[in-house]
Order: sequence, then C-alpha cells, then structure tokens
Amino acid sequence: MHFGTDLAAPLGTPVLAAYPGAVAVANTLEGYGLTIILRHESGTQESRYAHLSQVFVETGDWVEQGAIIGAVGSSGYSTGPHLHFEWRHLTQSGWVAVDAGLHLEYALENLMRSVQQAQAPTHSGG
Repeated sequence: MHFGTDLAAPLGTPVLAAYPGAVAVANTLEGYGLTIILRHESGTQESRYAHLSQVFVETGDWVEQGAIIGAVGSSGYSTGPHLHFEWRHLTQSGWVAVDAGLHLEYALENLMRSVQQAQAPTHSGG
C-alpha cells in the first residue's frame, strides 16, 4: 500500500518544511531513498520527505516552517523526479500513516499567509 502524497516536480526543486520541527532522520531509507523526517508536536507527529536528490539539514537540527530542507530527486523506489510527502502519527502500536493531503493543504495555507504578512507594506508615522 502507498501512503502519502506524490508531488511531481523538476529535479532539484527546493523542498520546504511543511511545519516547524526537529530533524529526526536525514539519511537514505530503504524504498524511500534520500529522506528527511521532521518530528512535530512533542514528538507525536512526523512529516516525511522522500526520494530527494539533496539534503540541507542534519539530524538534530531545528527547522522553521518554509525552510528549504532538501531538493527534489528520484532516489529509492522511484520512476522519476518527485517529492513523496507523508504524515505519521504516533499511536500505542507505533507510527501510523494518516491522510497527508490534509496536512499539506493546511501547511500551504499557513505558509502563504506568512508570505503575505512578510510582504505587507508598512506605514511610517508622519
């Protein structure tokens, strides 16, 4: 069974952190190829970014939402350049994949809101 969302993109496209978190893994994983796993919410949730061509973070790093953490690739079991985005939740029986699309959509909305706020004109008193 395939968990997660595959996003086709050109080789080398920057991969952004969907949420702030600690880098739990920045290494090659079987099937996933070059992968980054970020832990969120007191370690009970994680996002997985797989099939990368490059990793720009190290295990233990803290990253903010929107930070460039890697680059799209085609490593592991892959048929072409894309980002595999997966969301997992820690349960009593271990890590369980949940609907990644909802988390990706919410993260994109937050990121766009942050960009808009950063670009908002400021008014000086006068």
